[in-house]
Amino acid sequence: MALILSIETATPVCSICLSDGDKILGIRETSDHNSHSRVVAVFIEELLRETGISKHSLDAVAVSKGPGSYTVYA
Repeated sequence: MALILSIETATPVCSICLSDGDKILGIRETSDHNSHSRVVAVFIEELLRETGISKHSLDAVAVSKGPGSYTVYA
């Protein structure tokens, strides 16, 4: 299965998901206004640390296409 880090920053909710095939290994999200640039890297680091997965082990990184609050306010 593919180990994928998904990043959503084009909506009011900033969310990060780590999945292995159809199994979700972890999720982080916040709807705090204009928090995307402050939390996105922290969320990624937390998920990788908590799952014990190295960034080098990822098969793909999926990102949403903006614009959104991260691209507008970053």
